[in-house]
Amino acid sequence: MNRYCYTYQSVIESVGEMLDSLQSILTKHKIEGNLASAIMLTASEAFTNALIHGNHQNPNKSIQVDIEINPLTVKIEVIDQGSGEIDFAENRLLSEPMLENGRGIVLMKHYTTDLQFSKIKSGGVKVSMRFDRTIEYES
Repeated sequence: MNRYCYTYQSVIESVGEMLDSLQSILTKHKIEGNLASAIMLTASEAFTNALIHGNHQNPNKSIQVDIEINPLTVKIEVIDQGSGEIDFAENRLLSEPMLENGRGIVLMKHYTTDLQFSKIKSGGVKVSMRFDRTIEYES
């Protein structure tokens, strides 16, 4: 098992930094194609949600990203320092499909093998994503 832990400042430039780090890790572990694309897209959505909705782009707050890779799975946790609000926008999408916000959660559910949102004791939200390396991902 390989584990990587990063902490990013809550500024928009951190999105690119996180994606660069993640791409480097995926390349190192020879994770490519549709699986790599699914991981990148989903991690980007979770990170952007943490930045905008969790930390409200407060540069004094940070976002932690933990990545665990083994032969069967890739696990990613994105943890913000927000107020612990968990807005399950997917429920609103069922009744209001043209909403501007909330589609990222539906997208994340589509591409992950397992997706969980939890409040953390110190405040904030942890998004836990798992990807099964043994299945074929759609483009």
